Amino acid sequence: MVDGAYRGIAVPSDTPVTVQKAISALFSRISQDPEAIQKNQDLGLAPLDIGYDALPDFLFKQREKYLATAQQAGLID
Repeated sequence: MVDGAYRGIAVPSDTPVTVQKAISALFSRISQDPEAIQKNQDLGLAPLDIGYDALPDFLFKQREKYLATAQQAGLID
């Protein structure tokens, strides 16, 4: 299994969705910047940009994957 460390940006729970989406779009643009890409590659990183709208599905799939792995390892029933 190949995996990584996931990081995100947190905002207060009452932050309007429009602001949350704007922040997501900003980080997406940053992740596509050639200089940012090169710096990440130099550090051995391979960032994965998961936008605001795709996050719930991504988290659901990660949860399912980890649950299956934990079950196979006998860590949970």
